[in-house]
Amino acid sequence: MIRQSGLSEDISSFRRAIKDEMNSQTKLNAETSHRIIAEMDRCREEVSETLSDNNPAKYREYLGSIERVRSGFSAAMAEMQEDFSNGYRANIAKAIKDIGEVVNGRVTKNMEELRGFEEEDARKKDVARNLAETYIKEAESLVSSLKDDFGGGDFSPRDVVRLGEELSKAIAQFEAGNFETSIAVAKNVTLSALNEIFEADRNRQEWENYHKHSIMIAAEVKAYLEAQAEITPEVKKKLDEAAGYELDAELIGVKLGEYTDVLESGETTFEHLLAQASKIQSDLEAATPANLSTAELKRIAADLNEKIYPQAMTVIYNGILNMNNAFTRQGMSEKIIDFFEEHNFAFNGYGYEDGDHSKTLYLGLENDVTGEELIITLAPDFTKKDSVGVKVDIDQISGDETNEERKAFYREAVGEAVTGGIPGAKCRLVCDEKTLNKLSTKTALKEKLNEKAR
Repeated sequence: MIRQSGLSEDISSFRRAIKDEMNSQTKLNAETSHRIIAEMDRCREEVSETLSDNNPAKYREYLGSIERVRSGFSAAMAEMQEDFSNGYRANIAKAIKDIGEVVNGRVTKNMEELRGFEEEDARKKDVARNLAETYIKEAESLVSSLKDDFGGGDFSPRDVVRLGEELSKAIAQFEAGNFETSIAVAKNVTLSALNEIFEADRNRQEWENYHKHSIMIAAEVKAYLEAQAEITPEVKKKLDEAAGYELDAELIGVKLGEYTDVLESGETTFEHLLAQASKIQSDLEAATPANLSTAELKRIAADLNEKIYPQAMTVIYNGILNMNNAFTRQGMSEKIIDFFEEHNFAFNGYGYEDGDHSKTLYLGLENDVTGEELIITLAPDFTKKDSVGVKVDIDQISGDETNEERKAFYREAVGEAVTGGIPGAKCRLVCDEKTLNKLSTKTALKEKLNEKAR
């Protein structure tokens, strides 16, 4: 609320007009905010629709365009805010023109009154002094109002300093007895202060908009990650539908972050993004115009939209692929072990590359009667489009190296175990001509079997 200093009924009337104009702009700003939120909801619904189709190819295509989609949202958000700011500026210009005419007319009238006195008339000096004092008080009131009531220190800091310096000049002219000059300077300070009050209010509303919407975007990213953090029965059901067959029940309760890339810091990409979104949200909630500028808010909003949000979606998608693949390979390994145990082999250990369940799985099998020792490798194959395949290798470390018929039987059995129960799955295992009738030289694979059979 602008402070009353009682310059004249004209100024008081304009104060009411300023208040009405600002209330009108606040309503327009609220409408702008609703439009931005509606656009945010539209983007979110687009994501939900893409996910609900359970179509990996469509989702992968969407991931490829997510940066463009979110960048488009950023642009729409900025355009809506710019439209509001431009409209406000146009109204500021009109309002300042109106008050300028009022104040200039008032000053002209006051000067004419002074010229009506004889130069030697003592009353002229008293009237001039009183007028100058009134104008200075009005200017002081508006500069203080700009600083204290409209956040001028945050939104117009340079102008607060400049107006303070100009006000000091008006006071200096007053103290020197140059009252008419003091009136002219104080008048200019008054008009400038009114203009900056409007600008500060516009800047404040712009800051509050970006602040509110940045918090909403950060919360949206955080909520999206948290919703995917652990596989629930509901999530598993969707994954089953997407896969076309029922996945392992042990998926329920699995932490998806464990199947995302590990950074040099030791935390997973999932953990890093969740911590980043959480920190941004908490920092924004604690932010004030004094420690976070509008330009910084715009940058944060753009980063959330165009970088962090797409990264979150991609990390979740790849994490689900890796997790599905890991559990699929685990299911394959159980079928392989069951088959070989039925054919006089003993399961003698397993191991994961780097102890990571999302990486290559090694199985050890041996036949004490024939002396055969096999190591079967089930590795994720990232060359497949819209999915993660499984690369299967069989290495015979010892035993009869010339029995190709027996080896072919094993390849067929492993292929059946790998594809069994998975609609559309294919597996073709062939012997490398370079190793025909030879044992594998990859004896170091035995060292991968760091977990003993239970």
